[in-house]
Amino acid sequence: MNEEFLAWRSTAPERPYFAFLNYIDAHAPYRPPPPFRNAFSDGDGLYWRTPQGTVTAEEAEALKAAYDEAIAYIDHEIGMLLAELERRGEFDNTVVIVTSDHGEVFGEHGLFGHAQALYLPLIHVPLLVRLPSEASGGTRVIQPVTLRDLAATIVDLARLGESVPFPGISLRGQWNQYQVALAASASPVFAHYNPLLPDGPNPMRSVLVGDKYYIAWEDGREELYDIATDPGEQHDLSDSLATDLPELRKILAAFP
Repeated sequence: MNEEFLAWRSTAPERPYFAFLNYIDAHAPYRPPPPFRNAFSDGDGLYWRTPQGTVTAEEAEALKAAYDEAIAYIDHEIGMLLAELERRGEFDNTVVIVTSDHGEVFGEHGLFGHAQALYLPLIHVPLLVRLPSEASGGTRVIQPVTLRDLAATIVDLARLGESVPFPGISLRGQWNQYQVALAASASPVFAHYNPLLPDGPNPMRSVLVGDKYYIAWEDGREELYDIATDPGEQHDLSDSLATDLPELRKILAAFP
């Protein structure tokens, strides 16, 4: 991935560009090259695509370790890419964004992998924005945001004009103290799941409102968690906080 991108940059005209690099190495079967393979475990790409029977706690930890090894490999490769951009004199004129389309579960709620639920380990993904020359470097934003706003953010950072052809709102106000008013108008944090396979779970949608995380299944089931006190989503509050459900249903219904 790095080699293809850098080769393209070497021959591309000198003009502004947008590049999307999709590192796939953190997907199964989690087999990064040495020295990353087995760096955190004794396994060798241990993976179950559809776990059968009971997965032991030791097996789950080995699987998670293999995943961490794959992420460490990607981290290394991104570092190599940024170092080369700096060597070429391009780094200080480049916005760099690192994010992901999903996470993984390793036994949480009895699940493994991804593409079967909307629990936080699957949708709480990294989002790092490196700007060339702003005083906000090192700022950590704790406010949850949605990747739906990412395209509008890129247009804003690239100063392409006021008319944004994408849905969403720029996230610049989340870290720029002079635009804090914009932060309050960031898009609601919605998520949705549609099964990839015919025998997958029912479709579901979710919304995060404050500390309340609400999941609505197409078959009528509902789940509600207080992620401030229960970040592991172990205690479904849809019965004890049933009075909150009508408003959450209304908010979720507004999601296109």
